[in-house]
Amino acid sequence: MKSVNATMPWNAFLELISQTAQTVLEFMQHSSSQRVEWYVVILIVVEILLSLYDIIFKR
Repeated sequence: MKSVNATMPWNAFLELISQTAQTVLEFMQHSSSQRVEWYVVILIVVEILLSLYDIIFKR
């Protein structure tokens, strides 16, 4: 019975480490995804500005 109780804190500690690592990975993936979305938005704005320039100044 002692060996089961002795491993319980280690199991809880390993579970905590596992959950922490998973949370950090999810945060990093979300951050990366958000950065890519901003790059797409910036590229769309640049494309709109170039099109407006073409329409206004190259009639």
